[in-house]
Amino acid sequence: MRALNTDPTIEAAIQKAVQAQKTLEAKKVEVEIAGKDAEIEIARARGIAEANAIINSSLTPEYLQHELNEALKTFAENEGGVVVIPANMQGFSMILDQKSLNNRDNRGNASTR
Repeated sequence: MRALNTDPTIEAAIQKAVQAQKTLEAKKVEVEIAGKDAEIEIARARGIAEANAIINSSLTPEYLQHELNEALKTFAENEGGVVVIPANMQGFSMILDQKSLNNRDNRGNASTR
């Protein structure tokens, strides 16, 4: 058996080509992984959008007003010192309407009259 001596520049070129091929294969795998990650994010976003559509279809202005009233009432009962009220309530009448307040006062103070 004889040992073959090759030109070092040819050997370096072969090693460089092999390394480039390995790098290319690794990049292809990275692209595939990124594509799958993107599919996951798209599926997640579609799920969130669908859930939001379901929730939004059941939210009425009356229900939202009720939730706002309850939150403010609870805050007031807990002696909240500061209440931040958004400038644009998008059509919400604030807190409880006067009729509801009067009815509540009449029920609570009936024995004192």
